[in-house]
Formats: sequence, structure tokens, C-alpha cells
Amino acid sequence: IVPNTYTLKLVGMPLMERLRNGWGFIQPFLKETSFVLLLALAGLLLKFSRQKLYLFGFFLISVVYQIYVGGEPWNYWRIMAPTLPFLFILFFEGCADVLQRVPKVSHGLPFIVLLFALALGGELLMDFRFLREMSLLNLPYDNGAARKHVNIAIAINALTDENATIGVFWAGTIPYYADRVAIDFLGKSDPYIANLPPDLSGEMGWLGMNSVPGHNKYDLNYSIKQLLPTYVQEFEVGSQDLNAWGAEHYVNVKYQGIRLYLLKDSSNVYWDKIRH
Repeated sequence: IVPNTYTLKLVGMPLMERLRNGWGFIQPFLKETSFVLLLALAGLLLKFSRQKLYLFGFFLISVVYQIYVGGEPWNYWRIMAPTLPFLFILFFEGCADVLQRVPKVSHGLPFIVLLFALALGGELLMDFRFLREMSLLNLPYDNGAARKHVNIAIAINALTDENATIGVFWAGTIPYYADRVAIDFLGKSDPYIANLPPDLSGEMGWLGMNSVPGHNKYDLNYSIKQLLPTYVQEFEVGSQDLNAWGAEHYVNVKYQGIRLYLLKDSSNVYWDKIRH
């Protein structure tokens, strides 16, 4: 009765392990938003209202949820992002509440200037890490990987027929554009992988987490050796390494500058295109 991703990310993960991972993941976010958060809380305490508490509740729920599920693979705060406008409303109110308690700047032009400066400063502090992307000086997050995966998908379409299968760790771009049956090594669309016990060894941990949800269950012997996808993205993850086996059963080919691992002698591969 629950989605496969629920099973993948939560089932088998001990609660305390999830909470430790979630807390480790959320700490940088709380530091980045600390100035905004403190002034929002100051406004809530200085001039309490149920409306303010109601808005803060949305933000608090998103943070608690993020901790409860054990974190995220990427530190772009997508879970908290929808509730940050509510926090910023409270921050702006908090700035006004604090300034109104300072006699010399509690009204008039000084109040407006300082209120604007605090609001702008808080926004810049909160989004400092993302400013180059926001100002279009940097390409969006993981743009390089996305472009590479689109090219891989185009190569797969050119070198394989419609009955080919593809085995991937990045189960988004390549399957979307390749239009082939995909085998997700990390289990987001594979109930067998989703029901495996998670790897708690630390091999699949980053960003303050010991075991990253959605990336800590895998069985390459099943996904590669048993299912034998026509194309394999990589042969190694966490504590499992099938590179030696892969070298015996797959061919490392290069097609118009794109490298692919293709199943040896597969009838679903247009080998003549590779040879020429």
C-alpha cells in the first residue's frame, strides 16, 4: 500500500540510524539559515500570534520530516524549500519587531532603511552558496552529468534495438531519453532491491550521513550478473566490485566520443555500427 520508494528509503533502516543521518544532513542547512531563523524566532517571541506560529509550523514540519527520513543525497534542501517563503515572512516580521524596540530607529526613514538592509542581508546569507547559479554565472546543479547522460542515451538508441535493456545507477536522464527497459541498480523502480537490508557500513555515506537513503541498497550480482542488461553504466558501488567480471562479459566501446559497456555478442547491439 506504499510506494516502492518508501520501502527503499525507510524499510530496514533503524530509527536511530535514520535520525543520526538526518541530523548530520540538516546541520549545514540550519547554519546557512541561522540568521534568518533566529530573527524569525525573535519576532515570534517578541510579538506572538497564532498566525505566526501557524506559518512557523510548516517550516518546522519540513525540517523534522527531513531528519526523520534520514537526510537526502543532495544538499540543495529541496524538502525544506517549499516552506522557506513562510520562514522569510516571519523573518521580515521579526526584523520589524526587533527594530521597533530600538528607540532611535523605531520609525521613519531609518527604520525603513535598516529593515530593507536586514531583509536583503538575510536573503544573501541564506542563499550565499547558490548566488552564482542564481545569477547565471554557473550552470545549474549537475548540468555536466545531465549533458553526459543525454549523450549516452542518444548513443544507446543508435547502437541497440528496442529489446535492449539498460542498467543504471542514475535512473533518471538515461532511461528517459534512451527509451529502453531500465534496470535501476539502486532500487527506486526495483522491489527486490528496495526490500534488501541497507548498507550501514559507511560505504554509502556522505554529507554528514553514514547511510544515504535511496542509495544504500544494492545487489550487483542480481542486477548485473543475473539480469544481464545490454548496457551497464558502471560495475562498482559501495562494497561491491564487479569490474573484473564485467571485463570478461562486457565490451568497452567508444561511439562518437561516448564510452559504453555493452554485453558481449548481444543480439540487441548493432555491432556493425561500432566496427565502422
